[in-house]
Amino acid sequence: MKSSPSHLLALGALAASVAFGCRDDGGTAIDAPEADAAQDAPIDLGIIEEPEPLYTGSLTIIEAQVLAPPPAAVNTIAAQGIQLAVSFTDPFTAVSPVLDTRPGTLFGCKVTELTAAQVPASAGLNQGSVQFTVTNGGTPADPVFPACVFVAGGTGYVCPDPTSSQALTTTAHVTLEQIDGATSRLTVVAGPATFVADDVGRHVKFSGTGTAFDAAHVAIPIVSLGATANVITIGTGIASPTITLTAGTLDTLAGLGPRAGLADPGMLADGASATAVVTPGGNNNFPSTTIAYGNVGDDFTMDDTNAGRLRDLPRDGSPFSIACATCGASTGTVLSITTTDASVAGQSPFAMPLPTTKRVNIRCAEIGATTLTVPAIVSQYLASASATRIQATFVRGSFGSPSPAHAGLSSVIAGHAMVGFTTIP
Repeated sequence: MKSSPSHLLALGALAASVAFGCRDDGGTAIDAPEADAAQDAPIDLGIIEEPEPLYTGSLTIIEAQVLAPPPAAVNTIAAQGIQLAVSFTDPFTAVSPVLDTRPGTLFGCKVTELTAAQVPASAGLNQGSVQFTVTNGGTPADPVFPACVFVAGGTGYVCPDPTSSQALTTTAHVTLEQIDGATSRLTVVAGPATFVADDVGRHVKFSGTGTAFDAAHVAIPIVSLGATANVITIGTGIASPTITLTAGTLDTLAGLGPRAGLADPGMLADGASATAVVTPGGNNNFPSTTIAYGNVGDDFTMDDTNAGRLRDLPRDGSPFSIACATCGASTGTVLSITTTDASVAGQSPFAMPLPTTKRVNIRCAEIGATTLTVPAIVSQYLASASATRIQATFVRGSFGSPSPAHAGLSSVIAGHAMVGFTTIP
């Protein structure tokens, strides 16, 4: 099975460190982001002006552009799209940073190291459902998202569409037919799942099939609709003419991030507004809350030097900076970096599999800045990570306003991002 560049979000990032696409906690982010749970975890940026609460929440809406890896020319965009990330955390059980350059705030640089055993827990807590909406004001058309819900077992929050998801059996199954090296035709046979226009750009995720499709970091983009409501084209090639999956589940997931072929302005317009509505459930530590993102800020560009650095991060412990070129209007800037030390041989250049020993998360954030600098004291953690691949996400965003005001939901941001992957030989 070949991987498409749009598999960026791993289902884990499917939440707590910005792992686009890619979350690699086995939970989306692109092929990975594995929303790392996130992927690759969501971006934390916000202001807390009162004592830290027992429980904290981070909700983000990011239009991400993913840089194609070498040998593609620098600044080549392989895919783009919206990633939704939700994470609720109990600070008393969360892994504390091993380094914090500005303790007591969400700014400066924070470094967290997670063992392979700790990664599933980083998916956070169940605090009910979260419904995101985006209002673009005309162009592009407003994307439609199903409610995001918590999935236990290390996955965290995902946004499944119930009408295009189903259990697979010998009678109600799916077939995959070879179209070319990059796409396949998926047909639902005698099952209830049907697909509509809003599903294009979402991702399908298989589990329990007993095949390579079950890999935690593989989420396959829906490229187009078929001639009937039970047929779609998906962005992965298959080696054999036909594959039949008769066990497990097929889930259609929204908000996993970038997909190939989506041109600017993508799915999130400059100055768009958005909302996130939290409906209490699960642990019930938060009240019913609406977060309003009045202006998500503007898209941005990078020059070749900074885009090149984003896909080839320094790994010698030296300090480095990353900046936007045309930056537009936004409130703050975040740089989120995630590593894996698992083998990536034969996998998509955007896959972020679960670490075998440890994962390093670095998050640097500043208000008003257009350049973020990673000091040597932080960069040294990349040098000692034994990383096989590093995902770096540079975000320009604006804050949301929770109502009722609640310090635990202060880390809410919407905006635009650029993502690069560094693969270490």
